[in-house]
Amino acid sequence: NTRAKLVGGAARPTVPGTGVPSGIGIASIAPVPARGSQRISLTNLPGEVVSLEVIDVSGRRVRQLVSGGLPDANTTITWDGKGDRGQRLPAGVYLYRLTWSSGSETRRTVLLR
Repeated sequence: NTRAKLVGGAARPTVPGTGVPSGIGIASIAPVPARGSQRISLTNLPGEVVSLEVIDVSGRRVRQLVSGGLPDANTTITWDGKGDRGQRLPAGVYLYRLTWSSGSETRRTVLLR
């Protein structure tokens, strides 16, 4: 009996009895919308190299949050609402793009000022 949780518009299998997504992906984003920093919870497989980027609505990467392996199967990353050069980004809609060797997931978020 495989249960699935709707995450970012796609059903993903969960660990039986826990409701926690299995495999690789963005498990949650909080708070949404955000006025300052935001926490992105990721699930990962040991040894998998991932990339987590913040993308603006024009498709431009504004921040690289992760590039490489993660320390644990469940990791939380904090985005401070700033770009790669430390500049405070304007309010608006942004995307988190998580990529790994065999796939990717994109989730929408909103930054308020």
